[in-house]
Amino acid sequence: MKLVKRDLVHNIAKRAHVSLEESKIIFDKLILALESALARGERIEIRDLGTFRVRWVHGRKARNLLQGTSILLTPRRKVVFRAGKLWKSRELKSHEL
Repeated sequence: MKLVKRDLVHNIAKRAHVSLEESKIIFDKLILALESALARGERIEIRDLGTFRVRWVHGRKARNLLQGTSILLTPRRKVVFRAGKLWKSRELKSHEL
């Protein structure tokens, strides 16, 4: 089963006893806050869930296997997530999400 934004918004609305509109606003503001913090290069730690951080990936030479040509990949920033100890240690059950 795939969990999509709509499912998360419905779950927030149900658990927080708010309307779907309010839940969508809450979710969008949370995502915007996470994006802004990561854009500034900040590390985000959410207790029991894990840590998000930005990592630099160096440029490198790669190959296009279909055309047999070499291409240069530019240096870039990449978001990395590391699961928290509690989340790793327990088995997640689908009904808990």
